[in-house]
Formats: sequence, C-alpha cells, structure tokens
Amino acid sequence: EWIEGVAGFLDEKYPLLEKLEEEHVSLLKERFDMLNQRRLSDDEDDLTIIFGPIPIPLEQGVTETNKQERREARERRRTARSKKTQEEEGYSTDSDLATHDQDAYVSAIKSLKTRTKDVLADVKAVEFIDPAKGRWGSWRSKYTESYVGAWGGLGVVSVWEFWVRLESIGWDCIE
Repeated sequence: EWIEGVAGFLDEKYPLLEKLEEEHVSLLKERFDMLNQRRLSDDEDDLTIIFGPIPIPLEQGVTETNKQERREARERRRTARSKKTQEEEGYSTDSDLATHDQDAYVSAIKSLKTRTKDVLADVKAVEFIDPAKGRWGSWRSKYTESYVGAWGGLGVVSVWEFWVRLESIGWDCIE
C-alpha cells in the first residue's frame, strides 16, 4: 500500500516537474542566445576596427551609431565588473545581460522557484515532502546494518531523484 502511494505520488508530480525543468532549460537557452548574439556583434565591431568595414547584408541595417552604442555598453560592463571584483582581467567574463533583460531573467527565475515550491504545496505526508524524514530515513537510522547490506543507499538514489531534480530547478550551475 505504501509503495502504491509513492508510485501514485510520483505519477502525479513528475509531469509538473518535467514542465518546470523544460521552462528552466528554455530560460537558460534564451539567456545564452542573447549573450552569444551580443558577443558576436562585439567581435564584428572589433574586426571592423582592424580590417575595415565588413560586407553586411542590407536587411541587417547595422549603422555606425549601433556599433558605437555597443562599444560604449561593453566599456560600461567592463568598468562595472572591475569595480565589483579585483580579479585579473583575464579571469573576468562578459556574461552580463542588459539591465532590462537581467531584470526580466531574475523575475522569471523567481517565478519558476515559486512554482517549484507549489509542486509540493498540496502534500501533507512528511515523507513525501522530505524523504529523509519518512520511512527511508527511519530504515537508515534504525536498521543501519540491513540498510548497508541491502545497498539501500544505492537503491534510494533512484527514488530520491524526484526531490533532487525539484531542488535543482532554478539553479544556475555556472554562477
């Protein structure tokens, strides 16, 4: 009966978890694409300084004003980074978004984390909120020898995957 309860719980909650994970990956990908596009534009500007004008398709419509604005924005980011940290320049990265984009990204991540908490909001059983406090934890503490002998630590990993994945949503491993 308890195993059926765990299976029912996971059957109900896994689709919610997967939807949140997809959204998190989408946010990270969108952020990456924005940074990548800006870096490519900065590189093109640098190449223009060295080699002269680069042939650009007419539909892009890059003007000298756009290039100057990007150069100034890059210098502002570099200055802000150097004020924040005392690292050597070679260890610094230019992974900052524009202010409005950064605000939107932070807001989306906060919303995602709030909805992550909502996944377990309707759960009353303590062992489904924190599996270490339920039967798994009591098996480990009361029957340590049997737990170790049955390779309980390895078997529980697959059961705890849901909670680990839930906690990982909203986490940016690079920062």
